Amino acid sequence: MNIRWARVQPVCRSAPIPVRASLVGVGHPIIRYEKDCWSRGDQLFRPQERHLTSFDTDKMLTWVWNGIDLTKESQGVRKRADSIQYKTIQMISSTAWDRHYEIVFDDDSSGEAADVVALAVDSDNLYVDLFHCKYTNPDPGKRVSDLYVVCGQAVRSGKWQDHIERFLSHLVNRERSRMQKSRVSRFERGDLRALLKMRALAHTVLPQFRVFVVQPGVQKQSVTPGQKDLLASAENYLNELRGIKFAVICS
Repeated sequence: MNIRWARVQPVCRSAPIPVRASLVGVGHPIIRYEKDCWSRGDQLFRPQERHLTSFDTDKMLTWVWNGIDLTKESQGVRKRADSIQYKTIQMISSTAWDRHYEIVFDDDSSGEAADVVALAVDSDNLYVDLFHCKYTNPDPGKRVSDLYVVCGQAVRSGKWQDHIERFLSHLVNRERSRMQKSRVSRFERGDLRALLKMRALAHTVLPQFRVFVVQPGVQKQSVTPGQKDLLASAENYLNELRGIKFAVICS
């Protein structure tokens, strides 16, 4: 591979630096290109062509949404009990859920990693579950629009698996900022001390992510082809390219 160094000039803190200098001591850097291609040294890697498979609706989880205002997404600092986010927190905190969390965290608001973040750790793994909630019209239906935004949020959140210490620092900073502003903690279970302990262990354990879309506006028994295609695209990206499990919670 021939690189014309004069045509490539990284910038660090607004000051240009020579590429040769920026690569000293880093061995063979990974360079990423469009269409998920990347190179290292003199080797170029291209992903195999995959055909998009239909989303398996049997895997969709259904909850009963009685008493929940489907137009209210966030619980806010007042902990609105009729919101979708509040319902999500209650369901994943129950003994019926498939995982017991040490931390359940309300990360909702601008700059969030997810509406709800749930964490558990053992000697080998740090388990991270991200729940993306989305409001809808009062009556569940067949609207593809109910999934566009929330599937995009789910896909984008997969990046955190590659930056686990930064992710945990994000949560730490979010809690400190909230406490300064409103004195209402973001922790629904656990506390800052437990989160700091997890962050200290982050480099010794393997992060295992799952991403959930929570959309009561979707009905499992009447998912449309358009909705299936959108869910299949999100699942394909997270599962095939990042190794992250993807799940949908609906009506």
